[in-house]
Amino acid sequence: MEHMKITKLGSKRDLLFSCILVILAFMLYGNSLKNGYALDDAYVVHGKEEVLKGIAGIPEIITSRYADDEGNSFGYRPVATITFALEHVFWQQNPHVSHFFNVLLYALCLILVYKVLRRIFHGINKRFLFVSVLLFAAHPIHTEVVNSLKNREVLLAFLFGLLALNGFISWSREKRWLSLVGGILYFVLAYFSKQDAITFIAIIPMALFFDRKDIFLKTRVPGGFREILKTHRYLIGVMEVMLLLGIAGAVIALLPDCFLPEQQKVLYKFENPQLVGDLRYPTWPVAFYTLFFYLKKLIWPHPLGFYYGYRMVPEVDWTTPEVILSLVFHAAVLIYALIKLPRKHILSFAILFYFIALSPFTNIFVAIPGIVGERMAFVPSLGFCLVLAFLVFKVLGYEIYQDYNPPGKTRWLTLAVMLILLPYSLITIARNRDWKDYLTLFSHDIVYLDQSAKAHSLYASQLLKEAFTPGTGGQAGGVSSAYLSTAVEHLKKAVEIDSTHKFAWNNLGFITYQYLHQPEQGIRYMEMAVKAEPLYDEAHYNLGFALKQQKQYLRSAYHFREARLIKPQKLQYYLDEADVRYLMGQPDSAMQLYSRALTIDTLSAIPYLGLGNINWQKGDTLEALRNWEVAFIRNPLDLNTCTNIHHILQMIGDSRAEYYHKKMLELTGQK
Repeated sequence: MEHMKITKLGSKRDLLFSCILVILAFMLYGNSLKNGYALDDAYVVHGKEEVLKGIAGIPEIITSRYADDEGNSFGYRPVATITFALEHVFWQQNPHVSHFFNVLLYALCLILVYKVLRRIFHGINKRFLFVSVLLFAAHPIHTEVVNSLKNREVLLAFLFGLLALNGFISWSREKRWLSLVGGILYFVLAYFSKQDAITFIAIIPMALFFDRKDIFLKTRVPGGFREILKTHRYLIGVMEVMLLLGIAGAVIALLPDCFLPEQQKVLYKFENPQLVGDLRYPTWPVAFYTLFFYLKKLIWPHPLGFYYGYRMVPEVDWTTPEVILSLVFHAAVLIYALIKLPRKHILSFAILFYFIALSPFTNIFVAIPGIVGERMAFVPSLGFCLVLAFLVFKVLGYEIYQDYNPPGKTRWLTLAVMLILLPYSLITIARNRDWKDYLTLFSHDIVYLDQSAKAHSLYASQLLKEAFTPGTGGQAGGVSSAYLSTAVEHLKKAVEIDSTHKFAWNNLGFITYQYLHQPEQGIRYMEMAVKAEPLYDEAHYNLGFALKQQKQYLRSAYHFREARLIKPQKLQYYLDEADVRYLMGQPDSAMQLYSRALTIDTLSAIPYLGLGNINWQKGDTLEALRNWEVAFIRNPLDLNTCTNIHHILQMIGDSRAEYYHKKMLELTGQK
């Protein structure tokens, strides 16, 4: 009877804690519901064609790469994108609804974190676990994951990872195959949400190792690891789970490559110099600097940034103070965690969880685009918050390994927790406003990201979009000169930081030439883009276009040709080269290019117009008429072509001239 009463009280308390966590999540992130779309949301929702199709787009999502644009085709993360497609069925493209669901998913993650910790550490003070989750909930380093709709994939990966862990705990205790199957399925969903979930291959077995009812965490284990291996048969089961998850992970990692196009990812220095083999960024020093960065941001999460990359992480080596400090500190805490592991100390779990969850983002196993990023600290921060809560409880003299709270100390615990929660919460709520939209985020953060080449370039690109968007640039029907001048300023900063930044050079050249009316300087910038990347077709094309306007036809034709050879399926490259070849007095070459253009786009009218014009100049009237008629069929709103056809037909006395005369009247609005 007494046991039933305790269980009932425990259930009520857990329900209360869950309600508090949901309320806290919406208190912290409620102001994010007003936000629109921001950085990288186009990957999964903003304007994504498959999402706009709703349920009908789901098969396409399942059979497509995560990113598939020019030069890039990589990843397989269909789960989050499917959720946005389902949203679209009921609410269309509504960022406020999407933000609501992000906050709701965050709240569910908090509840699951508490539930799973309770199951693993069932002999530990429940207040300690709850305080740990409160600190985790309020930590500002999570603002990127919750505010960025693109990072719903991180929330889902963590949520399904926790569900997988919960399922494996049930299987470990009860040996029910349904729990095992459920655990595996949740792990698959976690992995296909985002591949970061691969860390659960190690997290789940570690959690199962700590999940024992018959051994208290403070009890000494004679013989250390040897005795554990001899006396605890469940370790064999733990190793079996690790093997099973490893096999499942290998299968699902290789599966998408069996039916999807080959992955292609263009690598850039401004993302991470290691991607292009820059020896000034050696693996291990960069790894320890990365660990230093995350620890610093977890201790004091300000300022936060939307993108870091080259040179926000400076050139480092073994003599760099941050690298030395990081090496000493992290080696010490790792050794401490391993020493405490046989006794199943809570700090051992927290530290090892932190290292395991952070391991894919240390730049050891793979170079990370951006080098560092706050979203990557989302899951590892749980380990940090467990350590932080442990320190608070120890300082106040609270017992952690028993569910007992000494009288008279509750107010001190409340005060200590509030001293951490309050600044965390204020920073979080303030940071949500920065994620209002692209321009708000970029303009706010760029002050702190002064050495990030890509951050400057992203901000400049957004300023260009705003400058050419009616109603946003401050000049009705025109282009905002203020936005353009600011964009130029940040593009210059980007190329100053990274002289190989082809996109920045190209945009700088285009703006300078087209809108600042400095043709020579604009052409020089475009030439720098081509120098940075000789296979950059857009820079060749822009350069060809500028040189054509400057009547430098020979150089113009060269760059149009280069653009065409790089991207042979781009119609415009053929058309512009044909035009400049004609201006150079090479009509036959121009006609060959127009004819080849017909094979690329069978619906375009422009190649037929070009052929007709050259036929007319050569005196081949009938061939000109034939090509123009085809062009008019494809574009029946072209008054000029209609007029030319009517003129020829009238000249040769063809009765069809009357039909085109009527069309001319229709197009000019005359009856």
